[in-house]
Amino acid sequence: MQRARALWVTVAVVAAIVVGFLVLHGRSTMQERGDRKAEATRMCEDTARDDLLKRLTTSGSADAESQAASARFTEVRTSTTSVGDEDDAALRQAGRSRSAVATEWAVAGSVSVSGEIPSGARLGPKNTFSCSAVVFTDGEVMVTEQRIN
Repeated sequence: MQRARALWVTVAVVAAIVVGFLVLHGRSTMQERGDRKAEATRMCEDTARDDLLKRLTTSGSADAESQAASARFTEVRTSTTSVGDEDDAALRQAGRSRSAVATEWAVAGSVSVSGEIPSGARLGPKNTFSCSAVVFTDGEVMVTEQRIN
């Protein structure tokens, strides 16, 4: 009887340790995923800002740098998605494979540009943007696709 009780206590302690480990590991994994989501969103916005600068500069805007730097991103939504064909091509070009991808984030929203916008920039005062960013199993984040309409 006493051996059975000791066995049950041992099993309960081991189970509590295992559950505790799983809870702590799950929290750190969720925190890391959230951090990578924020990083993917920031990288997509930076890539869109670079595209704005290129378009404004190429089309002759005298204020291209300040316009791109002050562009406002609103209504930004970030969600998981799957690796598409365009993403796969970008991965291959970067020397990476689809199997190295831990998560892919789809980022979309609006981006506003202030000031005089030359027609050649193909931009308006308010535009939509979309972007895909992958997080690799080693933690690196890479933008695979970006568009501004």
